[in-house]
Amino acid sequence: MLPILFVFVVCYQLTDSRRFYPHRKVIDEFKKSLTGYAIKPGDSRYQNVSTMKNSFYYRHPGLIVMASSVEDVQKSVLFAKRYNLHVTVHSSGHDYNGRSTADGSLMIDLSSMKEININLNSTRHAAGEVTVDSGNSWLGIYKRVQSVDRVVVGGSSHTVSPGGYTLGGGHSPISRSFGLASD
Repeated sequence: MLPILFVFVVCYQLTDSRRFYPHRKVIDEFKKSLTGYAIKPGDSRYQNVSTMKNSFYYRHPGLIVMASSVEDVQKSVLFAKRYNLHVTVHSSGHDYNGRSTADGSLMIDLSSMKEININLNSTRHAAGEVTVDSGNSWLGIYKRVQSVDRVVVGGSSHTVSPGGYTLGGGHSPISRSFGLASD
């Protein structure tokens, strides 16, 4: 019985990166450097932000960065690299396989980044181009693109965001006519 218990304790220590976060003062300095904000376990907002759409995969990130700019994302990645932290990226939480969060991870939440740029005079495509931040939902993107009489290859679930959707290939109801979102 003792060897089994020993293996469990060693595995827990090796996989639980919350034990290896830098000192509280270092985290507080990092939080001050952000234009967005960071949430630690115990914060009243933590439960709401860390809960995924598929509650079967509930995880406990060690720190959640609510990024509001590209610089926040860059700072978060560099911070994680410096302290050897596991990074996860979360936009809408629609990843039903639970990959957008992990126990002890530094979770970079992109849900506040919602810029949409439409360029109808694009030199890359005659119909124009749309650039969106990952925090947008497809419903918001569809409404904005429709306002300029265009369509975009996107998800059929309006609450999904474009980041994970596109990384998965981007299959759409209109893919036969216009290709994949990742094209």
